[in-house]
Amino acid sequence: MKAIFKYIAVAASAIALYSCQDEHSDINPANRPTASDIQVDFEMSDSNNVVFNLLNEGCTPIWYFDDGSQSTVNGLKKQFPIAGTYTVEIKMYNNNGICDGSITKELTFTKSFANFDKEIAKLTGGNDEIKVWQIAKDQKGHLACGDSPENPTGWWTAQPGDKDATGLYDDQLIFKKDGTYIYSPGKDGLSYINKGTTVFGQKETDEDYDVANEEIQGTWMFEYRNSELYLILSPHTILGYLTSDAQWEAPEFVVNQISDKKINLRWDGEGISWQYILAPLSQEPQIEEDAKWVYNAEGDLTKDAEYQTSTFYAHTDNWIEMTTNVLTNNNDGTWTYKLPDATDMQWQAQLAYVSQIVASANKKYDFHVKLRSTTDVEGVTIKVTDTKSDELTLVEKRVDLEAGVEYEFIANGVEGQDIPVETKTNKDQSETTGAVKFVFDFGGNPANTEITLSEMILQESK
Repeated sequence: MKAIFKYIAVAASAIALYSCQDEHSDINPANRPTASDIQVDFEMSDSNNVVFNLLNEGCTPIWYFDDGSQSTVNGLKKQFPIAGTYTVEIKMYNNNGICDGSITKELTFTKSFANFDKEIAKLTGGNDEIKVWQIAKDQKGHLACGDSPENPTGWWTAQPGDKDATGLYDDQLIFKKDGTYIYSPGKDGLSYINKGTTVFGQKETDEDYDVANEEIQGTWMFEYRNSELYLILSPHTILGYLTSDAQWEAPEFVVNQISDKKINLRWDGEGISWQYILAPLSQEPQIEEDAKWVYNAEGDLTKDAEYQTSTFYAHTDNWIEMTTNVLTNNNDGTWTYKLPDATDMQWQAQLAYVSQIVASANKKYDFHVKLRSTTDVEGVTIKVTDTKSDELTLVEKRVDLEAGVEYEFIANGVEGQDIPVETKTNKDQSETTGAVKFVFDFGGNPANTEITLSEMILQESK
């Protein structure tokens, strides 16, 4: 199978469906693996780190942890920083389906290793300068909600710029190294509040609303609960958007991801979970509709670059891969991507270019590409990130393409990330080695769409 660049969380039930679709037509449910045959090996290392390995050849594991997380990565690395006994339930699947039943293993640790130095440096900036965070308005899902911690985006997901008309996007969040926290409602002096929240004196309303507010000061800390990392704010503080009276009293957020340029958090209330994505104020890419492109030949990192390409093409909600898409290198600096079948949602018509281009956090970059489509395609994703984790993102933006009109995308002065050449193990156990990766997604395209890409350039800023 082709390597799949899928930026979605896949539930175990969907994994079972997807695993049955390979490049084989001889699927036989009788040949599904059995739970009694599961063989695992846990590699224990320092600081309560564990590598989880499934030893059954031709099978993929599903690890279910007692903190509610799950994964299908063979060779998964996970830390249990707090002393205690933890359980992991294991299933496995192959091309014929998922096994009935499961096995359970226990892990016991006698010491705790709750060192937050790396997380603190990312959150605060790690120096004497003040690092300011904001809701990441340009990223899909910067706010979202769902019915459970496992599905915090299932009910609603904010699209880029969804809340431009509110007092949300200029709010500022500052986490100082001394453990103090400052929330500022921004220049407009407004905080954006979820309907039904009454702590500012409003009666229950049917719509979200803005409220005049002042700077709020409090405290913050990291804490492990079981194996989940929490960012805990003192009561009566706000993280940009206040979801409820309960969050006002207990603003305690699970840290799903934290890097220098992105924080993904989750707040769990009664019958609902909320997702937040934060980005630094000073490091947002300068992506402007009227931006000017000035080519820097000496700094062009893509000149003579070679790419390993990969595509993923699907439709409907079962995400079964189709093979009718065709990518052609025209050998003149242009590429043609033919999508004969319609897709339904984001990430269902992906095209990725893996390069050996390395990037540095000490530099700034400009990115340029031209796109032309034969049909109207809304919400095209343009992303420049790293190959291994998809987390060290330089550029991420959604744009609309109009049939027959060339779209020139420009991002100037993008803050760099340290992106070296690294090897990623894919879901099918193949490996991809690369550094900077260029990703384009045309999910939601109509049938008979043909995309032309040209003048894809990543250069060091002058």
